[in-house]
Amino acid sequence: MLVMFFYPKSFNLVLDKKMEELNSRVYFALFGDNFSPELITDTINLKPTESWQKGDKGKYNNELQSSAWILSTDKKGAQEHIPDLMHEIVDQLFDKIEIVNNLNHKKASM
Repeated sequence: MLVMFFYPKSFNLVLDKKMEELNSRVYFALFGDNFSPELITDTINLKPTESWQKGDKGKYNNELQSSAWILSTDKKGAQEHIPDLMHEIVDQLFDKIEIVNNLNHKKASM
């Protein structure tokens, strides 16, 4: 049984498809005005694929305008692999749902 949930502004399961390359990936991302990606990593005990904090130097920007914590699959094959990629991400995060939601509620109450 696959259970998918979405929490506004904190839990986003996003599909990124580039049809001409026949590559697909799935990622979970936390984006915000200013938070510590290291705090997320330490709290949920899961290393992100990519992260940055507001003010960091970006690849194309001198100063990034938001913070992010991203867990992504490797790009793989064609569109039909998307369900497998979704399971890969959901399996890593499923037991951390409440922790992530609590982090969001703490941030909102500050």
